[in-house]
Amino acid sequence: MLHGMLNNPDDTVEYVVYSIMQNATEKTVKHIKNEIRYLELLRNHLIVTRDIADTTKVIDVLDKSSDKLHVGGKLKIMPVQYAEMYLPLSKDNKQANQQFLKLHCFEIVTDMSDHEAVRERGLTRRKFDYVVRYPKLEQYEGEEFYLANLPDNDLTQIRDVASYSPDEYERDGRRAIILTTKQEFHKDIQEQLVFDKHIHYQYTKLKLIDKAIKRIFPDVQSPKRELKKSTTQTKE
Repeated sequence: MLHGMLNNPDDTVEYVVYSIMQNATEKTVKHIKNEIRYLELLRNHLIVTRDIADTTKVIDVLDKSSDKLHVGGKLKIMPVQYAEMYLPLSKDNKQANQQFLKLHCFEIVTDMSDHEAVRERGLTRRKFDYVVRYPKLEQYEGEEFYLANLPDNDLTQIRDVASYSPDEYERDGRRAIILTTKQEFHKDIQEQLVFDKHIHYQYTKLKLIDKAIKRIFPDVQSPKRELKKSTTQTKE
């Protein structure tokens, strides 16, 4: 199931890739879980599954409250068709990802990976991706938000965002926005783990991801893909 290694376009992030193209049994996922724990020098992990139902199974096993899998970096879990669709736009491809955010009307104020800018502005939440303004939330016009850019389904970041407590929000003063989709391996899981009045969910759609790919990478011809659905109806 260890498929290989995957690097982002500028070779600054490396992932161990696991591929589960058959039934994601609890035994199988526990085997992967134990193996990842031995790979101490490899911080980032991507697990792709055959369909949506298996993605939710994998997350359930990895995130069991009594035995959570913690890694030193990113832990992304997604169906293989979605991974092929979205990864060119993910935040590991920063220029394309920022264009993707702008298509959704996010105005980037501060990149949280710019440590000097973060320090100068006294920002406290490095686990978010950006500080943004978002005019679509008209009731908060001009307000700055932390943005968690989570279409890549990074379980590490989801947990980090969940730790942004109401008390910390009161001290910091910035609400948070989670950008995700309404697919059940996104919305259902993320809203279960992260829910509070100072955190707002904004949703993109698969057709908007496809549109962004065509606009940002006009010379790349990719086949049409539909996500393999679980037994419950998949939401767009």
